[in-house]
Amino acid sequence: MSTFDFGEMSTFDFGEGPVPAHRHGNRDCTPGGWVADTASVADTVRVAGNARVYGDAKVRGNARVTGTASVAGNAHVHGNTCVAGNALVAGNAEVSGDARVTENAKVYGYAQVSGSARVYEKAKVCENAKVYGFSRVSGNAKLSGDARAHGGVHVHGDASVMERYHLVHIDGLGENGGLTMFRTTGGGHMIQAGCWSGTLRAMRDNLAMPHAHGWDNPERCETQYLSVLPLLAAHKKLWKREG
Repeated sequence: MSTFDFGEMSTFDFGEGPVPAHRHGNRDCTPGGWVADTASVADTVRVAGNARVYGDAKVRGNARVTGTASVAGNAHVHGNTCVAGNALVAGNAEVSGDARVTENAKVYGYAQVSGSARVYEKAKVCENAKVYGFSRVSGNAKLSGDARAHGGVHVHGDASVMERYHLVHIDGLGENGGLTMFRTTGGGHMIQAGCWSGTLRAMRDNLAMPHAHGWDNPERCETQYLSVLPLLAAHKKLWKREG
């Protein structure tokens, strides 16, 4: 809700009572969203009409804040980034590079999302977690603690990655270049290898089925995947013990 004082002063309620604020002036002359006077938004930034920037947040470069998205707290959004949908970037979080935070995703705490990373659906990245490179975090996944997602991994579903060792990525396997195993809620796990995903048991069963994979070089692929099963099993045991 906004109020006006004969055009000299305006306020807007971002959820904790009205504060001095103003409409952002987009360069394409479209109606800009509300920006608290305590926040800082560069002239090069586009803030859509229903988007919000408040607190001491800073938005710089060619960043876009669209839909009903919000940038709040001491968050810093810059580069060619996009915060869209109903997404929230808050706390002391930083979103930079060509990163995208969309749909109902949340990035907060001291989290960092950079490079060409994507955080979307209902995913959360918080505390000191980092997502960078071409990595993706989606579904109900949550990265917290000092978790890291890099190297083009895709963390999804009900992943619960709280530490660096809660995500294992091994490059150079199979025909798709790598394998990722991450911890899920309750100490479970999920493996992603190219377009295939499943548990460790499912992978063992799959590898035991001759000519069932469609690989150009099944012998090489099977040998590589089989060689890392003991390592994956060790992580599975540790995560299950953690609960």
